[in-house]
Amino acid sequence: MNSEEKRNRYNEHSKKWRRENPVRMREIQRKSYIKNRDRIVLRNREKRENQKSLILEHYGNECTCCGEKRKEFLAIDHINGGGTQHNKELHNQGTYLYAWIIKNNYPKDLQILCHNCNMAIGLYGYCPHQIESGKLTEDEAIKISNDKALNRRIRYYKRIDS
Repeated sequence: MNSEEKRNRYNEHSKKWRRENPVRMREIQRKSYIKNRDRIVLRNREKRENQKSLILEHYGNECTCCGEKRKEFLAIDHINGGGTQHNKELHNQGTYLYAWIIKNNYPKDLQILCHNCNMAIGLYGYCPHQIESGKLTEDEAIKISNDKALNRRIRYYKRIDS
């Protein structure tokens, strides 16, 4: 038996043991995590930062609304909305947005916004920079904001009635 066959046999045996002993396996993982917590947290933080850097670089490294370039202020935005629901779905699947974006080859329905622009669009349906740059008139912004507020009230009352 060569070393590769031994390794495969050992791997199969290990997988079988883990399936048959889930409680013991969770206990071993918990102890390992406690013992190595600082190293694991640091490694995960570095991984997220690297993923975020790749994503920001792909989408242009600046807010598509105001041009903000400081990495600390930038966030991923779903152009057509639905980001909260999408993140919940991903979290339920045991994955996170950055990993999903890379795995799905940088979808075109995402963009980079700074946190200020992202919050304004999320709350009001538009960003004040859009008025300043002439992309929206004040009347259009008011209509968008009123529509957004109406939709928010409708969703609220649907939740209460459920």
